Amino acid sequence: HSDIVNYDGLSLVFIDSEWLMHTEDKDFEQALTVLQKQLESIRSAYPNNLIVAGAHHPLVTEGQHAGYTTHFAYWFFVKLIYMVFDVDQDIDHPTYLNMINGLNAVFSKFPKVVFAAGHDHSLQVFKMAEGVGPTYQIVSGAANSNKVSGVWHNEFTRFALSQEGFVELNITANGKVHFSAFDVHHKNAV
Repeated sequence: HSDIVNYDGLSLVFIDSEWLMHTEDKDFEQALTVLQKQLESIRSAYPNNLIVAGAHHPLVTEGQHAGYTTHFAYWFFVKLIYMVFDVDQDIDHPTYLNMINGLNAVFSKFPKVVFAAGHDHSLQVFKMAEGVGPTYQIVSGAANSNKVSGVWHNEFTRFALSQEGFVELNITANGKVHFSAFDVHHKNAV
């Protein structure tokens, strides 16, 4: 369940992460095999392209879906909900972890990959260790000030901000990649 669009210098891969999290195991494994073949095809036809993969669910986050909350009342409410319902939208849930591990295993085989997602309502940029998954991972899910949530950091964090805004990716003519984060309080990138 992915679609691909190729340009000179850039290949876009769109992944249905919700479907991946809720499909049967055999369909999940088959989807990962298809994704790997699609990425191999991109590398064969466009060996120097930057691959940008996009999905709703991030593979790494330090926001609320990783358990970071800024208010005790919210934390308590979430824990209460999770005691009553099986909520698979946080990265420590086995279903979500399975998706993370599967996609990281596929993407770690390919250089020059950026993974962009939303889901958490903050702005985050990560540079992962070699062989962990996509080299750079972006969370840009803070488009609505009513839903902006807190964010923390880990050893891979290059940027984290709890503000309404977005992360922009620019590719120069010589193939260099630059990330810029914009929030509603500043005219220029923060």
